[in-house]
Amino acid sequence: MLLMVAARHKLFSLAFVGVFVIVVIGGLASTVSLAANATVRVGYPQPSGAMLPLWLVSDARLDLKYGVPVQNIFISGAARMNQSMVAGDIDLASIGGAVVNTVLAGGDLVAIAVGVPTYGFSLYAKSDVKDIASLHGKLVGIMSRCCSVTTCNRERM
Repeated sequence: MLLMVAARHKLFSLAFVGVFVIVVIGGLASTVSLAANATVRVGYPQPSGAMLPLWLVSDARLDLKYGVPVQNIFISGAARMNQSMVAGDIDLASIGGAVVNTVLAGGDLVAIAVGVPTYGFSLYAKSDVKDIASLHGKLVGIMSRCCSVTTCNRERM
């Protein structure tokens, strides 16, 4: 029973995020003066389940149904994503805590929502590592600095 409740909660969360993505993209299109056939460029930092609502918008052609063409762009790492946002290369991004570092450094970005309220990544280690505590003081490889992985490493190790 508990698993069914958790599954329903997860499904509801995904549906909520999907609707939110549509609303944000629609709101962005209505507030920005878009030329005919302009496309909203949305960056995402990793191919993971957390990006499912974004991909569903494109795959189900919901963007075209509501008159806001969306282009999903993979940009590895939140630091590069923030640089792309500040430079104007993308219009919207799905990133986490790294936006705080950019704002503190003078970047003109605004965080408008949290799509996934947990860390959405996996940690792989050698078989002798049994738990997070055993990684204390060890080297951990990450995709980029100043992102959620760095924050999690500082927090958990």
